[in-house]
Amino acid sequence: IIHKKTAGNAFYVLMFLRSLYDEELIRYNFGVMRWLWDDDVVKKKLITQNVATIMLQKLKRLNEFEQLLVKIASCIAANVCRSVLAIVIESFGHERASSKVTESMQKLEDEGLWESTGEDSYRFAHDQIQMAAFNLIPPDQRNSFGAEIGDILLNKLDPDTLEKALFQVVALKNLDVLKIREGERRDL
Repeated sequence: IIHKKTAGNAFYVLMFLRSLYDEELIRYNFGVMRWLWDDDVVKKKLITQNVATIMLQKLKRLNEFEQLLVKIASCIAANVCRSVLAIVIESFGHERASSKVTESMQKLEDEGLWESTGEDSYRFAHDQIQMAAFNLIPPDQRNSFGAEIGDILLNKLDPDTLEKALFQVVALKNLDVLKIREGERRDL
C-alpha cells in the first residue's frame, strides 16, 4: 500500500507513515508486539504528489511560536543560526526568546523537520519542508514579511554576523522593492 502511494520515494514514505501515525491510522499494539492498521482506511488516505502539502498540514499543527519560527527561518535561508532566529523573534515581540527558540528547535529536530549542522546552526531536513514553512505565510504578506526580517537583520546583527549573512539580507531587503511595486499596482 505504502509503496503504491509513495512510488518508493524514501522521503515520501517517511512523511506518509508519520501522517498515518499522527492521525492515529496506524498504532503499535504492545500486546501482540506489532503494528495494526485498517487496509481500507490507509488505501483511502490521499497522498499528494506535492509533499509540501503534507508538510504544510504538519506545520499547521505546530503552536503559534513554532509556526513563526519556521516562517522566519524559511525566509532567511535553508541553513539558519539559532542566535539569529532569536534576534528576529524578539523583534516580533517575544521577549527573552533565546531559550524558547532553543526548546522549539529541539522539538522541531525531534519531529524530523530540522537537522543540527553545528553548535548554533540548523537547517530544514528537506527543501520541501522549507517550502511548506514559507507557504504558511499568506501570499499577499510574503514580501512585506521578508522585507521586515531583512530590516531586523540589517539593524540588529553585529557587523561580523551581518557580513556572513550579507547576501541573505540583501535578498530580503530587495523584497521592499517588490512590496512597493505591489502597492503601486493596487493603486492603479
